[in-house]
Amino acid sequence: MKKALVLLVALFICGVAISQEGNEKKFTFSIQESLLPFGDITYFTDNFYHDIEVNYPNDIYLNYLPSFELDYDNKFSARLRFNVLKAEFMTRFISQKSFFPGDENDIIIEYFDEITTSTSLVLGYNFLNKSKAHRLKASAILGAAYIYPKGAVSEPIRIRDPWHFQVGGELSYQYFLPSTNYRLGLGASCEFSYVNGLYSPYFLNFNLNVSYKLFNF
Repeated sequence: MKKALVLLVALFICGVAISQEGNEKKFTFSIQESLLPFGDITYFTDNFYHDIEVNYPNDIYLNYLPSFELDYDNKFSARLRFNVLKAEFMTRFISQKSFFPGDENDIIIEYFDEITTSTSLVLGYNFLNKSKAHRLKASAILGAAYIYPKGAVSEPIRIRDPWHFQVGGELSYQYFLPSTNYRLGLGASCEFSYVNGLYSPYFLNFNLNVSYKLFNF
């Protein structure tokens, strides 16, 4: 009788262990915020390198919008993000007929920014998946880039092909603080992307970020 009871207790304990293992929460949902708003390091907007006054906000600061990441078993991750790749200062010359007959046409100079945005999915693998504190990830970037003009101009500016395909890679490192139960992390990343159909299709970006694990499921 005692042996049967011991056997039943052992079976019950095994069953509870298997049940808990089966209900182990392997998915983690996180939010990540960039600490640097800049896009491609080789481009600067009008606010940086000319003195022409503009009356619209600088879209490159849209890079402060957070991204959202889904992680599985601390190995595989998928992050959805929206960011500005570049905000390039542009000049347009418009010829207008002179008010006085016989005079040469007047040339009007207009300035605007050509904004290239990206909506992308970043698929990564964590090489330090046995560690709770450290993450070293290599990721593939797949996305769509959209180009639009912004500025005070006399006539609408039309972009012939506003949509383009984006592909690239990212190498990132994050450290999660043990004092926050490994929820709050600080990191750095380096990204290289290619956008087809552009005159300058390559983009290089370095960034610092902070992330927080919202919940597990």
